[in-house]
Amino acid sequence: MNSPLNPSQVLQTAKADHEILSKAIKNFRRVFVGDRPPDAAQHFAAIQHLLTQKIVEHLTDEETRVFPTLLASTRGSTVAPVVAELVQEHIQLLAEAQRLSGLLQQQSLPQSTGKLWTALLDYFTVFEKHVIKEDLLFKSFS
Repeated sequence: MNSPLNPSQVLQTAKADHEILSKAIKNFRRVFVGDRPPDAAQHFAAIQHLLTQKIVEHLTDEETRVFPTLLASTRGSTVAPVVAELVQEHIQLLAEAQRLSGLLQQQSLPQSTGKLWTALLDYFTVFEKHVIKEDLLFKSFS
């Protein structure tokens, strides 16, 4: 069994995870520039993995480890409304990730329209804004 991490370690882990996800999103944005590359199926699979596993794991970790740590802190009562807002955003992010994942599975790659790319870019933009909001909260605990 893992020993419990102190609040500083929990926040550092969450920040590191944010950096990894941000790099993945930046890499995927390159796919959206210009025509889709010949290995679009590989990119779709990687994005699918990000949507169905990495983001889900990250949000779950925040809700089971990071947020409880913040709420248990001496500033828990002042942080509670922010955490509640972030949890609501998690619900929306997960629902949209599921929707996009379903669209990715249905796509016929040669006939794929720009609407899917736009939806993915929009999602990544919303996700990045969410991460920035969390990072600001985490920074206030540093």
